[in-house]
Amino acid sequence: MGTGAPPRRWDELEQMAARIQQGERARGQKDFWAFIWPGASGEGLTCNALEWQISEGGGRVIEADGTISVNNPDAIRSWQRAAHWIGWISPPSVTSLQEWDAINAFYYAGTSAFFRGWARSYLLSVRDIPSIRDKIGITSVPEGKNSQAATLGGFGLGLSRSSRHITEALQLIRFLIHREIKLEEARSDYESRNWPELYDPTAILRTRQNSADHGKQ
Repeated sequence: MGTGAPPRRWDELEQMAARIQQGERARGQKDFWAFIWPGASGEGLTCNALEWQISEGGGRVIEADGTISVNNPDAIRSWQRAAHWIGWISPPSVTSLQEWDAINAFYYAGTSAFFRGWARSYLLSVRDIPSIRDKIGITSVPEGKNSQAATLGGFGLGLSRSSRHITEALQLIRFLIHREIKLEEARSDYESRNWPELYDPTAILRTRQNSADHGKQ
């Protein structure tokens, strides 16, 4: 691992985090914790735990043949390692941090070196703030002894493989998400002034109400 390179493995992250934390505290930052991640019960922690588990060879909870494989030594060891971070390189309060709590602790408080988050969170929160943007970088989730694993969060529309009307279903999905995509594209351009709806909360509420009304039909 070259000087200045991000950690590629979990053990490298631990070593770098411990070293950075020790140095920052020696300089007077007594509240510096090197590794921040969403540890409260929720989607963020579930995604983290799956990445730890799979990267250490702990299986996929339910395998392709329907076998329940999660109760195995590799999965358990991966979670025990994460538990060891608490109070060492992660603050004791990490188990109460939701995703946005962790974002605030990392991006704005400036009292941590590493943060497990989502690229989307970065794009929505700090990409256009030069004082923060120019001090951070994004890299892949570290790998374990087995592989590198990264979960995909969020939600979306799906299409059944057994559908008899695939073409029509795809057309419906495109229709349903077309407007949302256009609004997201416009929001991502902070210089855009061509979409009054972006700055009119009544229009946003009206759109949500229309969606709710359609759902009741």
